[in-house]
Amino acid sequence: MRGRAVIEERLNEPMKHAADVIDSGTGTTEEMAQAGARAFVGVVQQEREVFLLALEMNIHVARHPELGPAFAARRREQLAEVAD
Repeated sequence: MRGRAVIEERLNEPMKHAADVIDSGTGTTEEMAQAGARAFVGVVQQEREVFLLALEMNIHVARHPELGPAFAARRREQLAEVAD
C-alpha cells in the first residue's frame, strides 16, 4: 500500500496538473499536445524513481493476474480524476 501512496502523491498528482496545462491551453491541438508532452516529461524527469516504481508495480500486476481487477478499478478511478 505504501508504494501506491507514494505514486499517488508524487506522480499522479503532478500528472493531473499536466492535464490542467493542456485543458487551459488556447493554442492549436498540436501546441497543446506539445505542452502536455513537456509537462509529462518534466514529471517523469523530476520523479524518475517513482515513475520506475509505477512501472514495477504494473509488471508485478501483470505477473499476478489475481491483482488485476483491483488494480484496474483503481486505475479507472485515477483516469476519471484526470479527465475531470
